[in-house]
Amino acid sequence: MMAELFCEIKKKALTAEQRDDLEDETFGIPGLRKYPLNDRKHVRQAVIMFNYVRPEYEKELAMNIKRAMKKFGMSMNVSERNRFHKYYSGGEKDD
Repeated sequence: MMAELFCEIKKKALTAEQRDDLEDETFGIPGLRKYPLNDRKHVRQAVIMFNYVRPEYEKELAMNIKRAMKKFGMSMNVSERNRFHKYYSGGEKDD
């Protein structure tokens, strides 16, 4: 399972140059420039990785993920095991 997750992350990885070109506001945690939310794939990945965010950044990241989901017209099924679940009352499908 972790090997599959790592492969998915590698496929979606931005190059250093691409990441540097992103505005701070494009990140789920702008002050740390963590969790890029520049496209649908990265938004989905941020939801998947949500359980790894430090608790003090959880609310900020959740708010920014929800904003990015709205921007990209996304909805997802979010498991109750994912801490993002308590911030999200989304749709039935994973776009």
